Amino acid sequence: MIHNFKILSSALCTVFMLGALSASAASATDLFTSGSNDTYVKGTQIGGIGAGNTFGTKSKPGTIECATGTYEGTFAGESNLIVELTPSYTGCKIGAGNATVTPNGCKFVLTGNTDTYTNTSAVSSGEDATVKLNCNDTAPGLVVDGPLGCVITFSETHPANTKVNQNLLGGKYHNEEPGGIWDIKATVTVDQITYTSNGPCQSLGFTATDHDGFLTTNVTLKGYSDPPHTSPVSLRVS
Repeated sequence: MIHNFKILSSALCTVFMLGALSASAASATDLFTSGSNDTYVKGTQIGGIGAGNTFGTKSKPGTIECATGTYEGTFAGESNLIVELTPSYTGCKIGAGNATVTPNGCKFVLTGNTDTYTNTSAVSSGEDATVKLNCNDTAPGLVVDGPLGCVITFSETHPANTKVNQNLLGGKYHNEEPGGIWDIKATVTVDQITYTSNGPCQSLGFTATDHDGFLTTNVTLKGYSDPPHTSPVSLRVS
């Protein structure tokens, strides 16, 4: 689902008003669009630990949260149906213990189009755009190294050696124009991911293996015309 917002300012007033200019459900023709022939996308996690940016499982209480997260990708041309974002995390925790997250080539794959999804919470369909975790077939998966020697691997295979089959809870997009250049506020969630963990993880709230892993994050996506991300361009889903 996509919403458009614009922030208006007045020289006579220091108060900024967030006005919803338009709101519409995404359709199969919605694309990521920018003002550049080649678009370099950089996403920044909104909020830190406790702000809803979580790796976890449905059946056990264990979670991994990170203080910062960035997501980078690119697409050719001024518009594209799909953007693939490579994540990077710092300041991660499992409970009170420190953890590191290594993506190993795994990416979030976001589409601008709407699709029907099914999840594990009895919601049979929705209007959100689709999103999934895509890992290189030869990569070990997204690996979390935690305290006490705990190692957790989130994978795109379910069962092993079979292509994914994650429930696509989808993405919610909000187009915003805070300062003359459009960007996207996105909430993305992938559900029902296979994961494995070793013995020490079980004392931290994880099972040895299951298919109910999830990843969720809230990010601001900005567009640039150059790889160093120094020349901003508008980025929207429309």
